[in-house]
Amino acid sequence: MQLWVTAASQVEVLDEPDPSGILLPPHCKTRWGDGLCPGFYRVNGDQKDLCLGDPRRYLTWRDRLLGQVYLYEQDWKTWRWRWPFAELADSSFPLLYGPRTCQRLVEDFRTYAGRWNFTPSGLEIYQELLSAYTIGSKQGLVFFQLF
Repeated sequence: MQLWVTAASQVEVLDEPDPSGILLPPHCKTRWGDGLCPGFYRVNGDQKDLCLGDPRRYLTWRDRLLGQVYLYEQDWKTWRWRWPFAELADSSFPLLYGPRTCQRLVEDFRTYAGRWNFTPSGLEIYQELLSAYTIGSKQGLVFFQLF
């Protein structure tokens, strides 16, 4: 089983199935109220597809990132209303991030760039996801699914 990520810069919801579009299944979790719901979508802008390999690889990377954020945040003198990378905490797939969530993640990825101790493979995941969230932050989505 492989974890695939699809990023699209602009999407349009469709009333009818389209084999060239993106299907967001009914059991897909939509994160943080971006207003996207399960159904068929047509990509009208840029699209990027990437394979993150074994889902455990991504989950290990994500857990390490969130652990480093937690340790870093412990040193802050003021409480932040929203923890960095909080949107990544859910691990069930399929998973959808809409444009507002992607914008917040891009901000976090850029704000915290260079602060983490990643292996070369972990840094590659970081950079690939930053590019995916950047694409999705326009008026699109980032969709995680297992194949």
